[in-house]
Amino acid sequence: MEFESWENYYIASLVWYYEKDKPSLVPTDSIKVMNAISENTHHYKISGEIWSGKKAGQYPGLRIYNDTTYDEGRSFSGYSQFNAAINKSNNGVRIRLRTEHVNFQGVNVWVDGRKVAEKPWVIIKNNFVALWVTSDFEIPAKYTVGKSNISIRLEHIPSYKNWIEYKYDILSCVQ
Repeated sequence: MEFESWENYYIASLVWYYEKDKPSLVPTDSIKVMNAISENTHHYKISGEIWSGKKAGQYPGLRIYNDTTYDEGRSFSGYSQFNAAINKSNNGVRIRLRTEHVNFQGVNVWVDGRKVAEKPWVIIKNNFVALWVTSDFEIPAKYTVGKSNISIRLEHIPSYKNWIEYKYDILSCVQ
């Protein structure tokens, strides 16, 4: 958790913390973009690549997080696709992305050829000064239940900025 105040504004927040005996999100896979072994293992594909390379920067909260993180990634205006291992006893899956702090990136998410109809994955920039940001997308259980592996396809939405991807962490919701 992070708490900061800016300029002449007073910022206050309240957080409720609920703890379970067992974790409800279990890491099950990780895909490193631009890592040949990871891309091959996960059958990673990309279409409409705009950029690829390495960048260095910080996460939001310059007063707290001043460590520089280096990573390699890609940007596209088409799609990217990869396979991911999940817990067969899952009750849904969370995809966590390391991306750049760029406003209005957007993709439609497909799981095993089915579009996640509930909503697209849209990233909206906040006012922090930083290169990196982490974004999560929840895949409902109806797309993942009973499966131990899924194929994920992220299709760029043309009305949004190009999608930028560095690393995906896959977490299975178990209860």
